[in-house]
Amino acid sequence: MKPLYIVVLFSLFISCKEEQKNTITKNNKEIKTDTILPVKETFEKQLSVECIDQGGDMENGFITECFFKNATLEEAYQTYIELNKDNDDGKYLEIKLPKTDFFKDGSEYPISVDYKHSGKNKLTIDLFFPGGGTTIIFTVKADGVKAITNHSPD
Repeated sequence: MKPLYIVVLFSLFISCKEEQKNTITKNNKEIKTDTILPVKETFEKQLSVECIDQGGDMENGFITECFFKNATLEEAYQTYIELNKDNDDGKYLEIKLPKTDFFKDGSEYPISVDYKHSGKNKLTIDLFFPGGGTTIIFTVKADGVKAITNHSPD
């Protein structure tokens, strides 16, 4: 019986030694090299969108609030365009988010678009149409981006 214990302990010792050889240290964490495959070390959070129509009136405008959970400003902007590509809120916006303040005077349609950055966490976009305007305010929060759209008559 004793020789069996010795063999088991010896194989356990060898196994532990082999496992130590198959580890690396990254960011003060020990990681088994056999687990490093084409799998990301951290899982990406899934972006989701929730919009609520706040209603409104002809004097103050009509407001819609959307929250882009787990999104950056750029991701929220791109998703906003995709969700609104068939209406005036999305089809007149720049394909890529301008990194600085930007003004575009439309030539094919009487519309202008004004982008204003307030730091890195807030972006206001004003779309000016004949007979009204739309203001879209993107605000970066801890867990995503809030977008408030206000459709206003003149």
